[in-house]
Amino acid sequence: MGTLGQDLRYALRNLGKTPGFAIVAMITLALGIGASTAIFSVIDNILMEPFPYPDAQRFMSVLIHDTERSEPGGRGSADRSFWIMWSRIMCLTG
Repeated sequence: MGTLGQDLRYALRNLGKTPGFAIVAMITLALGIGASTAIFSVIDNILMEPFPYPDAQRFMSVLIHDTERSEPGGRGSADRSFWIMWSRIMCLTG
C-alpha cells in the first residue's frame, strides 16, 4: 500500500509540473467517457428495450417482392380487403 501512495504522489507532482498536459488528458478522458455513455444509451434504448406497445413481439414487417423483375420493393397492388384477410389469418396463427 505504501508504494501506491508513492506512485500517486509522483503522478500528481509530475502533472503539477505540466498543467497543459494534465488539462488535455482530463478533457480527452471526459470526452471519451461521455461519448461512450451516449452511444451506449442510444443503443440500449433502440436495440435492447422492447417496444412500448402491448404484444410488441407480434409486430412483423411486410415486404413486397416483384416476381417479374426479381427484385424487392415491387408494386404494392394489395387492396384493403387483402390486408383485412391477412390480418385475420395472422391473428388466428398467432
